Amino acid sequence: MSYDAIVVGGGLAGAALADQLARAGRDVLVLEREARFKDRVRGENMLPWGVAAAKRLGIHDELVHAGGHPSPNFVRLTMGQFSPPRDMRVTTPGGDEMLNMYHPDLKETLLARAASAGADVMRGATVLALDAGPGRLPAVTFEYKALRQTLSSRIVVGADGRASLTRSWAGFEVQRNPELLTVAGTLLARTEVPDDSTYLCMGPGIASFWAPLGQRRSRVYFIYPGVAGRRALSGKNKVAEFLQSVQSVGVPRAWLDGAEADQLPCPGVLRHRGRFYPVKRTMGLVLAQRSSSR
Repeated sequence: MSYDAIVVGGGLAGAALADQLARAGRDVLVLEREARFKDRVRGENMLPWGVAAAKRLGIHDELVHAGGHPSPNFVRLTMGQFSPPRDMRVTTPGGDEMLNMYHPDLKETLLARAASAGADVMRGATVLALDAGPGRLPAVTFEYKALRQTLSSRIVVGADGRASLTRSWAGFEVQRNPELLTVAGTLLARTEVPDDSTYLCMGPGIASFWAPLGQRRSRVYFIYPGVAGRRALSGKNKVAEFLQSVQSVGVPRAWLDGAEADQLPCPGVLRHRGRFYPVKRTMGLVLAQRSSSR
């Protein structure tokens, strides 16, 4: 069996692309490793240009219906002092606000939408190999429900994340910059942070980012320079230390009083943009991945 496109990875990029291709009448197969998406340190804040793109793709209202939380204001807190809120609805070209959404819910919504549009979606599939070269259709070998298969398509899209095997198998060149910032993040419940804004809080050489999700929940990050060395802020016994680190940035104490971590703190890394060549036309391969890693 041959498809118009095989998309390796059913996350944000892969699912959104599969949805659009299927709605354009293309035969699409999505191979997603996870049977259900896990929570990881990921950005839950969609900036206005992303919201504008979501509206163009016809997915914005569905994301809001599935739990996306509109955030009209961007607020800076510097050394404990608030700046005036920036209302994105009157300061952006399209008048679009931000959208904060729990990352696993966002991906589940988009992948379900792709399936409803007609894409074949295989959850729990393990991709084993990629065969591509000039003069032939690219083919993907994978295992699904204990059955090994090899399928070809006009194009293969690698949307399998920053540790992409598709990228490695295809020989894409990647250039990485040093790890400049280290990030730890968690999901807070019962927080009193006002949920009509998204917050960037700056302290002495450290920072915190808050993306409220509504219903007194917020994704919270603690950010510090990579040159300072890694802080061990992950795991169950590090919740209190993580919250103390966030407090040290200078956020209002009321935001954290009574708050509880719904997720164990997890580490991550921010770099300046890495660069790669995203298309190999003669081989029918495309990468659909962020150019910066976290």
